[in-house]
Amino acid sequence: MNNIVSGLLFFVLIGSASAETFTIGGKVLNVPSPKGFSLVTPQMDAVYRLNLQIADPVNDQLAFYIAESDVPAAMNGEMLSLERYYILKVDKELKSMTVGSKDFTERNRIAKQQNKEILKSVEAKMPAVMDKTSKGISE
Repeated sequence: MNNIVSGLLFFVLIGSASAETFTIGGKVLNVPSPKGFSLVTPQMDAVYRLNLQIADPVNDQLAFYIAESDVPAAMNGEMLSLERYYILKVDKELKSMTVGSKDFTERNRIAKQQNKEILKSVEAKMPAVMDKTSKGISE
């Protein structure tokens, strides 16, 4: 996830009415929560502690979001399966860089291309994974 700038743009484009304020490289950014998701808070004890254990040497984690439907269980301290969640990160080396619109557009294009390639790779591997899972269940 080296191209966090694109990730920030993604959140801005799909965001909902609620937003969190983050200071990155001396700049204050208001980043909307992803639609249908809520920010994990310390009151969501089990999920919050799990969130703290997600280590990434390259990026700083700014926020962790879970589905709004999971918030009541999280508030009761339950551990969730977390089938879908969002993590907002910023690259440690790039967070203090200022990027012009031309550079941002190019980074965004590269990130989209990389995401397509990763998705294609995962989709190609899925039949093998499904076969292995099926054999394991059968045994």
